[in-house]
Amino acid sequence: METSLFPLNESAAQAFSEISQYLELKGENPFKIKAYVKASRVLRTLETDLEELSLEGKLRSIDGVGKAIADKLEAFIKTGTIPQLEALKQEIPRGLVDVSNLPGLGSKKTVLLHKELGVSDLESFKAVLEAGKVEEVKGFSKKSQAKYLALVEKALSAETTFIKSRLEEWAEQTRERLCDVAGVTRIEVVGEVRRKAPQSSRLELLLVCSDRDAARQDVEQRFASTSSNMESREGALIFDHPSGCPIWLRFASQEEAGNLLLRWTGPDQFVASVEKKLSQAVSFPTEEAVFEAAKVPFVLPEIRHRKNVLKYRPVLLELSQIQGNLHAHTTYSDGQNSLEEMVQQAVDLGHSFFGVSDHSRSLVVANGLTEERLLEQVQEIRALNERRSDIEIFASNETDILEDGCLDYPDEVLQKLDYVVVAVHSFFHLSQEAMTQRLLAGVSHPAARILAHPTGRLLTRRDGYSADWEEVFKRCAERKVALEINSSPWRLDISEELLELAQECGCLIAINTDAHSLREFDYTRHGVDMARRGGLDPDRVVNTWDTERLKKWFKGEA
Repeated sequence: METSLFPLNESAAQAFSEISQYLELKGENPFKIKAYVKASRVLRTLETDLEELSLEGKLRSIDGVGKAIADKLEAFIKTGTIPQLEALKQEIPRGLVDVSNLPGLGSKKTVLLHKELGVSDLESFKAVLEAGKVEEVKGFSKKSQAKYLALVEKALSAETTFIKSRLEEWAEQTRERLCDVAGVTRIEVVGEVRRKAPQSSRLELLLVCSDRDAARQDVEQRFASTSSNMESREGALIFDHPSGCPIWLRFASQEEAGNLLLRWTGPDQFVASVEKKLSQAVSFPTEEAVFEAAKVPFVLPEIRHRKNVLKYRPVLLELSQIQGNLHAHTTYSDGQNSLEEMVQQAVDLGHSFFGVSDHSRSLVVANGLTEERLLEQVQEIRALNERRSDIEIFASNETDILEDGCLDYPDEVLQKLDYVVVAVHSFFHLSQEAMTQRLLAGVSHPAARILAHPTGRLLTRRDGYSADWEEVFKRCAERKVALEINSSPWRLDISEELLELAQECGCLIAINTDAHSLREFDYTRHGVDMARRGGLDPDRVVNTWDTERLKKWFKGEA
């Protein structure tokens, strides 16, 4: 019998991620750090268990795993840890990683705070901030001291959350590992993850059983000889995923599966509104049967949080309606794949068009394109478009809106593009008024057609910057500039609240992947889920349009 719910892959990935964070704090060689980051990423997406590969002597066959990484994997498989990681933990306080993860701080400033003020975790950082000592350290000021105090207080009070894509991966892992539990007939994802929320503090699963007692006993036995913490609360068994995410397992008989699937999917207000329409307390085997008995049409989980959804159900966007992607990156800037590779991936997915939007020259850290390199890329795009009849390739650029509101290239360069994606990547600290004026200037440029990741938020890492969004959105609607739902699971920007405002203002919406690699084309589904949660009219999404309609819109005619 297995004693571990998950394969070693996830735990090993977590270990390599921790090593990279500690090495950053040590100021180690960036290439060495990137090797551990890549190893962590690869292990998380690896479909074969590490133990199997180790037994077959195939660890070196994993992409990005050389001898040094393979040796550490062998040690981890045998002992459950890596000597290098244990040594780093002894050398560097674990809490410094949490400090360095604060937005805008980074490893160098964190190390300086550790040396100068003895900061070792968020609590000690808060203490020196409240004492006013941080502004005395080189590189800090009274203003930044106030900013970091607010960030630390938020970090200490906030519940740890996990992004949608990771939760969905872990849900599938868990279902696969529990599918042979005694007495279990099926396993359903419930809670916020079933409702396609952008992030959640936990993962919840409902085990539908022919024998609940047998199923629960089997699960408990699987954890009996492991180091995983397991507890019983509110009728559920709770344990931690290797990432630290709490996983709640609930058990239901087949007869009451429908009632409990509804109840544990939530949200509470929606559940109450359905249950009060039931004439009597009866158990139902399916959720559909509950709705039928309540005499209300079935409501999809992703819109159950919306007001009046029992009376009004919007027509929802389908993934199959997305005809292409208008914001993606190649090796010209910081992408991992060439222009031709990215185009071929779009073709393989059945897309009608593909927009190339590499970074502009001011974003040096992302290898932003000089004017000369941008024009060179435009020529390559035009030539590739001439050779291919299976897709329309558009020349674009993710052009920075500079601090003063000007775009990063002169007009004569921007005019050579089919359209421009404008974005903010710097000076997030501007006041609400200054940021509003900056954005208004950027989206008012005649070439601008999409405002990328409008608020700049990074889920679990960074809040978006502040602006008068109603004023910005009204200008976007007036100028026919589409607001982007950035489908990267770390962004999912704009938020649902702002998506509602955008619709009220009459804005167009672009659902783009911001893909930096072939595998990130899959991000589209996350953006579509956001649109569905927001009840977005599919025709308002420019990615559902045909190429001729897009071309008219690029020219400001549609």
